Amino acid sequence: MKRKGQGISAPISGEPEYWWFAPGEANIPHPVTNEPLKPKAPAAEQVAIPANQDPRTVLVDWMVRPENPLFARATVNRVWQVLMGRGIVEPVDDFRASNPPSNGPLLDWLARDFVAHKFDLKHLMRTIMRSQVYQLSSLPNETNLADTRNYSRAYRKRLPAEVLLDAVSDVTQTSETFTSTPAGTLAKQTWNHKLQSEFMDAFGRPNASAECPCERDARPSVFKPCTS
Repeated sequence: MKRKGQGISAPISGEPEYWWFAPGEANIPHPVTNEPLKPKAPAAEQVAIPANQDPRTVLVDWMVRPENPLFARATVNRVWQVLMGRGIVEPVDDFRASNPPSNGPLLDWLARDFVAHKFDLKHLMRTIMRSQVYQLSSLPNETNLADTRNYSRAYRKRLPAEVLLDAVSDVTQTSETFTSTPAGTLAKQTWNHKLQSEFMDAFGRPNASAECPCERDARPSVFKPCTS
C-alpha cells in the first residue's frame, strides 16, 4: 500500500489523505534476517498473493469466511458492550485464553447468527435489543445487587462527554461556544477533539488522532489530556 498525506485524519491535517495499491512494490524485510516477509493473517497460514492483486481483498475474504470465528466474535462482542454496558469478553479487545468470556455459548451463538445473516449489523442489534436480558430493569434487587458480570440486570452507563455537556447546557439554559463553529453548535456536533473544551476533556471525549479514534476513557478526570 502507498500513502500520500500526513497520516492523520483530513479535518485535522487540512488536506486529503490518499491510499492506493501499488503492484509489485511490497517489500517489508524481516528485522533480523532481512528477508521479505510473506503476508499472513492472524492464526492462519501464509498465503500467496499475485503481484497485481490488491492484498486488502485477500484480507477481507479471510475475515468474512464462515469458518473464521475471530472477526464475527470480536464484532458481536463490541456491539454487545455498547448496548449492554459490558462486553461478553471484557475488556472488549482482550481476547485470550486467560480472559475467557463470561458466557461462551452466548458469544458463539451470536457470532454464528451474525455470519448466517451476512454480517448484518442491524440484524445483530435487533436480536440483542429484542432479548429478555436487554430489557431487564437497571434497578437492582437483593439477588443481583453485586452482579457486574452475568447481566442479571441492566448496567447503568454514564452519558458520553458530548451528550453530558449538551444536557448540562440545556438544563442551565446556557450555550457553549466552540472555535470555528456556528453559534448554537452542540457538543455532539463537534468534529475534532482539538476544539477547546475543558468539560469534555474532563469527562473523556475520544482523541480523533489516536487509534482507534472512537475509543474513549469513561472515567472522569480533572487532568487535561496532553494533545501535543
